[in-house]
This record gives sequence, structure tokens and C-alpha cells, in this order.
Amino acid sequence: MIVLCVEFEHLVFSPLKLKKGGKEMHKVKVMFYIMRHGFCPIGFDWLTKEGKEEVRRSAKKNLKDIKFTGAYSSPEIRAQETMGIVLDATKNGQLGIKHRKGLNPGDDPSTLREIKSTAREVSRYAALDGKSECNIMVVTHSANVLACSIACPTLQEVNNADIVKLVVEVTDSSQEVVTTQYIPAPRLASAAIS
Repeated sequence: MIVLCVEFEHLVFSPLKLKKGGKEMHKVKVMFYIMRHGFCPIGFDWLTKEGKEEVRRSAKKNLKDIKFTGAYSSPEIRAQETMGIVLDATKNGQLGIKHRKGLNPGDDPSTLREIKSTAREVSRYAALDGKSECNIMVVTHSANVLACSIACPTLQEVNNADIVKLVVEVTDSSQEVVTTQYIPAPRLASAAIS
């Protein structure tokens, strides 16, 4: 497991109440599952048969029991295709996919900002629904996934369908730590997939 500390500034309201110095605080835990899209050849924007299978295998192995409350994707076709496969494989097909700026290839400097913004937005909705936890699926590109783990020097590369899980604990009066876990996708026997 890789642990990364990042400061988040959020104002949220949630049913989970804590006490700090006699003052009541609210807390929401947001789990982001950030996946790199499946394999597609350079110069193309759709997944190959093998790319679709690696996404399906990764979703079924690593995300099978997770009920997502939100789905965010790069607007690139390969990312949208990947998200559709993930949502179907995890029985979350009813979710609509939202496209966020900052999740496109080359947007890596702003990806973490977009995650922060999404955490803030999602935390508010979770609080309104009476939840203290929520799970968010994000499909993006290699550099963007790495940007979310930039402070961790051991993570140098993210392969197709690999996942980085960010756990964000947000309170209304403090900045909390983010923990990161790298979850590799199961590899297919084909040498063409790397």
C-alpha cells in the first residue's frame, strides 16, 4: 500500500458528528477509484478486444462489491468506453457518466484540483442524503492517474486498467489526510498488452 498526504480544503455538512474541543464537527469519507483507460493502439481512440477484456477483469476483481454514487470520465472515447464497461461489470450501469475538465490527456497539473472539487461537491450531496461515505469512479489517462499520486515516488507507471484508490476524509473545520492505494489490474496472457 502507498500512502500519500495531501491537504484538502472543504466545507461539508454530514450526519457523522465528531467533537473537537467541545465543538461539533461533521465528517464525510469519499473514496475515489481512479482507473486508467483500457488498451487502445497509438493513434486510435477506441479500445481493442483485449483492452475491453482487461477493463472487465479489473472491474470484476477489484471493484466487484462497490456501489458507486458518482462516475466521472475524460470525454475521450477510450475513457468513456472504459467507464461503460466498469459500470456494467460492477452492476452500477444506472449511473450517468459526467465529464470533467482536468481529466483529459495532458491535463495532469489540474487533475488533483478536479478531484478536490469533485470531493467537495460529492461530500455535500452525501450529507444531504444522510451518508457518511460515498464511492466515486473516475476514468482518465496515465499522467492524470500519476498526478493524483505525485508525492509518492515509488509509483512511476500506471498500466492499462490499473486503479489508484484515494480515500479522502473531509471535515467542516479541518484539513485531513488522503491515503492512496495502488491496485494493479490482472494481466492478460497476450504479450501485445503492456
